[in-house]
Amino acid sequence: MPWPLLSLPRGGLLPAGTAGGFTVEGGRGAGNCSAVQLRARALCGGLRGVLALVDLDETLVDRQAGFATWARGLAEEHGLDAEAMAWLRATDRAIKERGAFFAAVTDRLPQVGAADRLWERYRSAMPELTPAFPGVAQALMDLRDVGWRLGVVSNGRSDNQRGKLARTGLLDLFDAVCISEETGVRKPERVLR
Repeated sequence: MPWPLLSLPRGGLLPAGTAGGFTVEGGRGAGNCSAVQLRARALCGGLRGVLALVDLDETLVDRQAGFATWARGLAEEHGLDAEAMAWLRATDRAIKERGAFFAAVTDRLPQVGAADRLWERYRSAMPELTPAFPGVAQALMDLRDVGWRLGVVSNGRSDNQRGKLARTGLLDLFDAVCISEETGVRKPERVLR
């Protein structure tokens, strides 16, 4: 039986004091669109004692803001124009696999250097550049206060994803962290359901 989906608006993840007042609806979400989505399974009844598994990028943290900051730095360093910046943003959205993304970047913009070096610089910078969405830490603390167990399930590299969690102060709010590089399983593989 699939776990019910709890959808809450971005920026209003869980207003203070209302964690127990949300309803859980069945169905499938549309992915990381305009709502923060939690897959939740009632362990004890009601919403008390619920396990919430959440995604990291574009759910807890604003990866797009981190990417924009990184891209601006790259543009300044290499004198990239507005057209190159627009291409970078569009390509970031179009090519999710980072190895392919950086290969495309260095093909189009050879002045930025080798793809593997650029990817390494990106990976080391992103944890510092990627902010948590406003209110997320408090919302997670509110959930914990009413008995929820929390886990992060994220595709990506361990150093990058754990770095984002640590840098934003969110890491210690989770009971479990599941990152695809560590487990060898990527969302939405069935073994994660």
